[in-house]
Amino acid sequence: MKQKKIRVGIVGLQPKRSWAAVAHLPGLRKLPDKFEVIGVANRRYESTLAAAKECNIPKAFHSVSDLVQSPDIDLVTVTVRVPNHREVLEQALDAGKAIYCEWPLAVNLAEAEKITESARQKGVRTFIGTQVIANPQLTLIRKILSEGKIGRVLSHSLIGYGRINGPEITDEATERYLLDKTTGATMLTISVMHTLVALQYASGKISHFNSLLATARPQIYSRERQDYVPMTAADEVGMQGFLEDGSVFSLHYSGGMPYDDKGFLWEIIGTDGTLRISALSGAVQIEDLKITLCRKGETAFSEITVPEESLTGFGQDFIAGNLHRMYAGVWQDILTGSHIVPDFSDALELHRILDQIKATALRKA
Repeated sequence: MKQKKIRVGIVGLQPKRSWAAVAHLPGLRKLPDKFEVIGVANRRYESTLAAAKECNIPKAFHSVSDLVQSPDIDLVTVTVRVPNHREVLEQALDAGKAIYCEWPLAVNLAEAEKITESARQKGVRTFIGTQVIANPQLTLIRKILSEGKIGRVLSHSLIGYGRINGPEITDEATERYLLDKTTGATMLTISVMHTLVALQYASGKISHFNSLLATARPQIYSRERQDYVPMTAADEVGMQGFLEDGSVFSLHYSGGMPYDDKGFLWEIIGTDGTLRISALSGAVQIEDLKITLCRKGETAFSEITVPEESLTGFGQDFIAGNLHRMYAGVWQDILTGSHIVPDFSDALELHRILDQIKATALRKA
């Protein structure tokens, strides 16, 4: 018997430029035997019509309510800005639809707790977009560590540029809300937290840590207005602590992008060798991770690569590619009841770490 396709409705799709357009849509469309994108809903119906037409999506719903209540939709993909997540999620949960939501789940811990509890009570299948776990390179890093190729892991040192919250912005309509620490969408909540997902996926959960937050540039330059605008989000983030296996970790992130192509370094030191991972930036959820290894007795690092076939047709595109692999996991989870893709309860654990970072951080006076 032919398996029925999962019918997807996307909330928050702007052709060519939104995350839904560059990541979700191409990722889904390379799984044509498993998913079908049926509809879209944006805040304004005119925007919805334009998105549906340009992206060749059959249904342009008049509202989010219409989309989530439609019998033609099985899975609701939520890609709106973080402050708007709760409104959309509550409607989708009330409709009993499965949900894929971008990380962060909510603007704060209290909101995340309410959403997660609502999903539990209603028995809704949920998925959270921590897509770095779908990068085959991270899976390879995890395998190297689990097989003991560098011996017992002693420490992790992670230094990165967070892409956002740098010295300037170019488009206030799309970037200015990232400067406000209350929106839930900052370098800390996005880039740093995705990196902590990668760290824990590769080497185990965080047990204890101390943190530091600073807004080193309280004013940043807007090219659009040719003047400075305020920023309250942290553009310097530091953490030091222990993982459950006893290894030490140290993380330091700075806002913006590097001057060269070396915006991320993760060095894992073991008793029998060292693993080094590098990338263009510290937004590891979208980056190509270069892996090098030097074992005891060797004097140089050698690059280790994943098989081309594990990149599932997207090559070095880790934006659409990681989403494609996440949706393949979503399909398996819905079909079999497995737990390949993290859900809202996993997101809540991350929000608790995030809340602890913010609540206990040493801050610049």
